[in-house]
Amino acid sequence: MSEVRLQVTDAHGRRVVRLDTPRFTIGRRSASDLQVVSTDVSREHAEITRLDGQFVVHDRGSRYGTYVNGAPVTERALVHGDRIRLGRTDASSWCSSPTPMIRRCSCERNASEEEFGRDRLIACVESSHGLDPETLVERLLQDVRDFTVGEPQTDDLTALVLRYRGLK
Repeated sequence: MSEVRLQVTDAHGRRVVRLDTPRFTIGRRSASDLQVVSTDVSREHAEITRLDGQFVVHDRGSRYGTYVNGAPVTERALVHGDRIRLGRTDASSWCSSPTPMIRRCSCERNASEEEFGRDRLIACVESSHGLDPETLVERLLQDVRDFTVGEPQTDDLTALVLRYRGLK
């Protein structure tokens, strides 16, 4: 069975939280499975439930809302790579890790075992010339998702984008 987890970045720093209960609660309350201390987060802000292997995020009537990949939701099934935002607090990234697999290369692959690779990365960056760094990273991640078409993630992807504004 896959290990399912949230990669969380908040006032406490960056950490990984396992979803090991059928109803995983998120909110400001100390009794929450994931406590997020922020004025944008309600006491009982959201929950993630597991039903028949499917994970669904539910907004619990929060004041500032729950968002998945930037879109407001009241209830939504999660897929690997989704970003969950609570109010204006970008708190977590949804991540489902497959059973450990042995691969010679730590590059993302599609169903035909082709690597995403350097050439596709360069093509994505070149076609994104002029975009702000956040949009470029989102486009890159979407290109990887489109390329892998539902294949399990085999490695972490780290991207650093710098904006050069010239010499002063």
